[in-house]
Amino acid sequence: MALASTLHQWERVIELFEHAKSSDLALDTTVFDLVIAAYAHEGQWELALAMLEDMWDRRLNPSETTYNCVVDVLQVAGQWRKVIEMINHIKARGEEPSAMTYKAAFLGCAQAQEWKTLLELFADLKATFLAPDVQAVNIALVAYLRLGDYDQGLKLAKEFASSGNQDTLTLTARLRAQKQEKEEGNMP
Repeated sequence: MALASTLHQWERVIELFEHAKSSDLALDTTVFDLVIAAYAHEGQWELALAMLEDMWDRRLNPSETTYNCVVDVLQVAGQWRKVIEMINHIKARGEEPSAMTYKAAFLGCAQAQEWKTLLELFADLKATFLAPDVQAVNIALVAYLRLGDYDQGLKLAKEFASSGNQDTLTLTARLRAQKQEKEEGNMP
């Protein structure tokens, strides 16, 4: 099955999967990962999500790879609400979404210009044991810029810089400049 997936013959992967199901062969997380990857590769987010739900129904524990594959195809398809539903479902199962899962949700929210939702997810990420990376912080800084919440954006930039990371300098400068313009009355 891995060879078929590697050769982009996703139809063959699905055919082999259906054969395995009808033959009562044991289906484990690895098999589902291959099928989900095949659907994701072809942009078939509905089918990738259905496979994940099938895993849950079978009481299989999806791997981080499984979740990330589904999240990626959802995010690319503009299905940011589905990504958020998936994060909530993962948490309801007593599991912790990965930083990559959160980042896909951030990107989806940014594409949809759902800035408040993005910042709620960012706060959720910060409440976990996971540390946001520079890309996640920059996405959050853009959200603060778009919402005009310069003080919160600068606070986040300062917090992130205090950890020794200076990769937010451009957005921090923009936040300062726009805050100043607003204070001077040059911005609504």
